Amino acid sequence: MKQIIPFLVLIFIGTVFGCKPNQTDPELRIADSLREDSITLKIGYLPTLESLPLLVAEQLGYFKDSKIKLLQFDAGMDLDTAILNNRVQCSTSDLCRAILLNKANPDIKIISKTQGTYKLITAKNQRIRKVKDLKERLIAIARNEISDCLLDNILEHEQVGTDIVNRPQINSLPLRRKMIFFEELDAAMLPEPFASECLLNGDHSIASNKNIDTELGCLLVNKQASSEFLDQMNVVAHAYNEAVKHLQKSKVDLTVYYDIKPEVADTLDFPEYEPLTLPREKDIATAIEWLKERNLIPRQFKADHFLEERYLNK
Repeated sequence: MKQIIPFLVLIFIGTVFGCKPNQTDPELRIADSLREDSITLKIGYLPTLESLPLLVAEQLGYFKDSKIKLLQFDAGMDLDTAILNNRVQCSTSDLCRAILLNKANPDIKIISKTQGTYKLITAKNQRIRKVKDLKERLIAIARNEISDCLLDNILEHEQVGTDIVNRPQINSLPLRRKMIFFEELDAAMLPEPFASECLLNGDHSIASNKNIDTELGCLLVNKQASSEFLDQMNVVAHAYNEAVKHLQKSKVDLTVYYDIKPEVADTLDFPEYEPLTLPREKDIATAIEWLKERNLIPRQFKADHFLEERYLNK
């Protein structure tokens, strides 16, 4: 009996001290996660070809050991909320959304334009082959952003009134594509690769931003990106430019980066990517004028305070 008691005591002590770390592990994990989150630069992006240089930079390891994380969103509205609330510090965007965000928070700045194609897609069984055939049709857009602005500019370019169409607001890009697939809509403004998915489904493209020489895609940062995460942002800028060089020289497997079939990747409209460069003056003017016409910004609004040049030429 005397030999058994010390043995039982040792088991009890081992059990108590062995269990103690397990009791605190969840709290430690939460604390570690919060600490890690607070020192990580988060970049929000939409699953469009405008985002490819960022995705390639991550895949090639350019962000390694730099505390940089990419987060995918399906709708621009959700991405806007995230950067306003500092859930992301850098994001893909477009000039219309960027200007409205800067109006809400002057510390949100545009650091570069991005490259990508938006197409006006019509459902395959609808008799819509020209822009003028869109009268009284349902065309899906997201309000007050790139798809909305481009639709107006395409209609104007074709000398068709901008008020002849109905515009259901479908913010989610995957949902917009799916609704065209099932012909729940007559048409939709869609970026790549969503546009080419529709074309392979038998749908039609009747216009694009290339027809009107308009480029509205851009990259944004908020105040935290340029203060708390400046070192990481410099890494991002250099990595982005290196990824563009890679894309200019090498063909990449787009199925690695997007949930698409190989035949979509082989046929889509691939952009000519550029290193970080400020948007063209004509595109800024297009976005500003469109927003003024909708009374979304004051008539005296200027374009001299929402551009950030510090990340160029990295």
